[in-house]
Amino acid sequence: MGRKRKELLSSAPWRTGEAAEDEEAARLSREGKVSVTNNPGETATMNVPRSRRQELDLTVDDFEEDDIDPELRYSFQRNSRV
Repeated sequence: MGRKRKELLSSAPWRTGEAAEDEEAARLSREGKVSVTNNPGETATMNVPRSRRQELDLTVDDFEEDDIDPELRYSFQRNSRV
């Protein structure tokens, strides 16, 4: 069991350096500025933790009416209701 696990871990792309071809991604990963969310049965997702994100002062009014997808607009309005 232990041997199989070690083989699996050593073949993981993030451990062998294959996934670190992009220098910026490797730097962010080393500095701890990205995290990975991996729920069982779902694809792993990389994201920037909220505390390290730059705050953007954008609102729906900053974009042309035709530029915003209607489904996205509806989802945003539904999720931002208080």
